[in-house]
Amino acid sequence: MSPPASAAPVSGPTLERASPGLLDEIKVYIQRHRGAVEEMVRGGKVESGLPASERYSRAVDGLLCSLFKALEGKLHKDVSFAQLGLAAVGSYGRGALSLHSDLDVRLLTPARPDKVRNVAEALLYPLWDAGLMIGHQVVGAAELIELARTDLPTATTLLDWRVVAGDKAGTEKLLSRAFEGLFGASNIQRFLDRMEQRAAERSERFGGSVYLLEPDVKNGIGGLRDLDIAHWTARARWRVNHLSELVRLGVLLPREWQQIENAAALAWRVRNLLHLYAGRRSDRLSFDRQEAVAELLGYGTGGPGVEAFMSEYYRNARNMVQAREMLLSRAAPPPKRRPREESLGRGLKLTNRQVSLEDPAQLETEPVIALRIYDEAVKRDLPVYGFARDAIARVASSPTFGEELRKSEEAARLFIRLVTTAQRTQTKDGSVLKELHDVGLLVAMIPEFAPVVGRVHHDVYHVYTVDVHSVAAVDRLRAPRGGGDAAGGLVLCGAAARHRQGHRRQEPRPAGHGAVQDDFAPPRRLRVGRARGRAAHPHPLEDVPRRHAPGHRRPEDNRALRP
Repeated sequence: MSPPASAAPVSGPTLERASPGLLDEIKVYIQRHRGAVEEMVRGGKVESGLPASERYSRAVDGLLCSLFKALEGKLHKDVSFAQLGLAAVGSYGRGALSLHSDLDVRLLTPARPDKVRNVAEALLYPLWDAGLMIGHQVVGAAELIELARTDLPTATTLLDWRVVAGDKAGTEKLLSRAFEGLFGASNIQRFLDRMEQRAAERSERFGGSVYLLEPDVKNGIGGLRDLDIAHWTARARWRVNHLSELVRLGVLLPREWQQIENAAALAWRVRNLLHLYAGRRSDRLSFDRQEAVAELLGYGTGGPGVEAFMSEYYRNARNMVQAREMLLSRAAPPPKRRPREESLGRGLKLTNRQVSLEDPAQLETEPVIALRIYDEAVKRDLPVYGFARDAIARVASSPTFGEELRKSEEAARLFIRLVTTAQRTQTKDGSVLKELHDVGLLVAMIPEFAPVVGRVHHDVYHVYTVDVHSVAAVDRLRAPRGGGDAAGGLVLCGAAARHRQGHRRQEPRPAGHGAVQDDFAPPRRLRVGRARGRAAHPHPLEDVPRRHAPGHRRPEDNRALRP
């Protein structure tokens, strides 16, 4: 990058003129530290992810601090330089740089930006010459705050802001203004709404599903950008520097934080490996990369290794999406007006025409309420209140909750009724079955379904993971029946579920889609809804004719799909 024609007090690469060997020293420094980080990544172990990215960030910190101090020695009489602060933003500001991530800095000054722009160029020239791509801006606090009111990337820049060198007082004043104004009590909901809108736009742009065959590990649904949104939400709402601090505040349960941490760790490992082997910024986990990454991460070789790896990836990506949605929901400030409420009895109420819980704590002692709320929402054709949905998702992940839920005969009846509901509901994507799966109630009622959650097959036929494919199949199968025949719905639901259960088997699969051994039978545990002394509602899997299992289909069975 060439200096502007208006360069006056400090024009050109000042540091390089003062120290002719500086450029070579910088190149050696970068090569040494980047080489060490590449070795960490190449190993594919735990340290290949976030630890490697943090080390790379610290190396860049050291380089920038040294250059800033050197420039300070030359310009110590310059008043404007004394008030100049160098800050890292974006992923660099969060202290985590992938090998070829964007490297962005800001120079904060109380003076007019044009008065110190040449100082910025003098600082960054050696880095540009050494081959580092660094984006920068010289900014003032007032203009930054004003721009952040309408520009979301600028607002999130303030949440990532981290002083690397120079004046710290200006940053403290800047962030104080931002948290009191932009992220203050009166504006936080607007900021959260803007982030939700941006997340929806990103979802539409990147395919709208976690389960794409070749996911983008940064910007795709369930990628690291969802982790960024969770971080920005926590920083703006609760003023924390790290998501783990939300456990202490009671915003996250320890097991919720553990899921987020595990998901982030895998995503970082994958992204760093993609950058390493592409030799550039590369975030798409393409087919040709999946086999190599799977082997390096220890999942094995060939198709089985890829399937194991991608299953783990999708499970964690799903947790990342849930973390983003969960924190955006929990960050919403209490409503200014008391919501309109109406008691429905049996632990339920209406809140602003949405079905909700009278007391979320009751879920621990009476788990059936979790299914009761969805049954009521379907009957009334109303949505489930977001806070209630979040509370259900929190408890549903507990094994003890599922055990108690399966003991309830009422839960069995409600579950059967819900999974055979054919009408479009006021749930996400209009499918109550998908909703039950998303919040964890499907696995809570049928724990045998857990092994296929996030499970993939490395072929073009399977567009989605087995669990998502199964839910979609049941939705498609029961639709033609119009919901008028519950028994038929059970058969269709059971047939699809039995078909998919075959994918649990770890032995090599016979030729043909979804083939399963003839001796396959659903586990005894799958029987729900057994009244004492009689079969009140047999589980759908038990009464499915053998011909509906994979490999047992006959041409005349096509009539089952006719209206």
